[in-house]
Amino acid sequence: MFILQITLVFSFIELSNAHYAEVEAPWKIPRHEAHSFLKAPTRNKRSDPICNTDEYYCEANKASCMMHNEQSRELYCVGHTCTSTQACYLSTPCPAHYALGCTDDQCLSFPCHNGATCQDTSTSYNCQCVPGWDPATDCATDLNECQVVPCLNGGSCNNLWNAFTCDCTGRYEGTVCETDCRPGPADIVFVVDTSDSLQKGVNKSVDFIKEFISQVSIGPNDFQIGVITYNFDTTVLFDLDDYTSASDMSSDLNTLRGEKAATYTATALRQAREMITSYSMGSRGTASYIVLMHDGLSTDRNEAFYEAQIIHSMDCNIEEDTQVIILLDTNGNQTIDGYNDRLLATRNFIDKVLTYNPSAKIGMYSYSDEPEEVFSITWSGDKDKRIAAALQIDLDNHLSSNLSHALQHLRISNQFTSLRKMVVIVSDGIWTDMDHIKNEVSYTEQDGIEVVGVVAGEDSIVQNYQTVLNDPSQVFYTEEGDFRALDSLIAMTKYHKNYRISVLPERV
Repeated sequence: MFILQITLVFSFIELSNAHYAEVEAPWKIPRHEAHSFLKAPTRNKRSDPICNTDEYYCEANKASCMMHNEQSRELYCVGHTCTSTQACYLSTPCPAHYALGCTDDQCLSFPCHNGATCQDTSTSYNCQCVPGWDPATDCATDLNECQVVPCLNGGSCNNLWNAFTCDCTGRYEGTVCETDCRPGPADIVFVVDTSDSLQKGVNKSVDFIKEFISQVSIGPNDFQIGVITYNFDTTVLFDLDDYTSASDMSSDLNTLRGEKAATYTATALRQAREMITSYSMGSRGTASYIVLMHDGLSTDRNEAFYEAQIIHSMDCNIEEDTQVIILLDTNGNQTIDGYNDRLLATRNFIDKVLTYNPSAKIGMYSYSDEPEEVFSITWSGDKDKRIAAALQIDLDNHLSSNLSHALQHLRISNQFTSLRKMVVIVSDGIWTDMDHIKNEVSYTEQDGIEVVGVVAGEDSIVQNYQTVLNDPSQVFYTEEGDFRALDSLIAMTKYHKNYRISVLPERV
């Protein structure tokens, strides 16, 4: 089965760090020792001198002096015998007539160290230590947290005061080296089109695969790679468990050649599906991916689409919970024709999104110097009302636009609540604060918000879009009423979540 995928500075007093303190001078003690003394609830060898010097005071405060005369108790109890379940104590703790006794309350012998609390039992006692001390030694020594071997995956443990650290091996990280930093493991099947339409593109496919396998670890506990080629016929170049090194794979990949033949994609996808589900072909039942490398031209287009749907249905959930906010530039320095083109692109975008994904939530802001909300992503208005509201926006009197400020406003306003969050910039691209915009785009994307751009109108400066967006593929071009380029953007409003098996087309 496949499982879805203050620093304070003191001039005259030095405080030692709790973890790394060392005694460097006679007057300086580690912080944990000072802590255990000051926090001691009873004993910790803190004597009240008046108990030893003022008989009248002692007689009037026997209970208190009994608890604050430990040094005298230790002295006088030497050689005094009690049973194994009793403790020697000063029944009269006053200096004129010290008297000893045996008590079943063994805590009166103050056995616990370093500020621990003593609990008497019927035959013994328990010490509840101040954190960092070892109960096995009545809290007399530092507890070695490394004894329980807390570091995972071969990490080495460093014992500290009341703490520990782990030195992890290269590929692991985390408090106890619990996180495996490597990608994978995964089973990946590359399906390579070698038909007539891609005779000259096969080398590009091969180069892509070779570059990929050179960047990952290959092996039974890492990535496993399988390759299938197809045209009229389908051929398994190698199974998932055939190779454990990239160099051996490369030798086979170098044999691939394009052929003058038809393109039967469905059969190849069926073979790939068999490979990722068949243990005899190396499948491990782990995360699995099919990478389909073709130009989109299939002889059996309908059959290929049907087979792809079968693969997508294998433990694959399509999520539609997407929120989109449109940022429409309304600075008054735009041409009327260009602005109207951008309004038309905005209209088509809203229409296409809510037709393709009715569950999507769309909000909209206009901006020049300050962003102004046109409608919110929580507005109950339907598609037509949103389009009508968008088309009523006019150019304003400000002759420049402050896109970075608008992006910052969206980022810090915390309006997004869905997993897929998008900001769509619709502008002429005439910006003067390019560096600030680029920084805001980066900050926004770090918050999990995808930023894309829609280019419309002959007055638009495409290069500026490409400069401020971190990925040129996030720029979508429309021209002369042709809005088909928006279809790819619209498709981004649906996405796969927690899937193991996917078909990923690669155009070469």
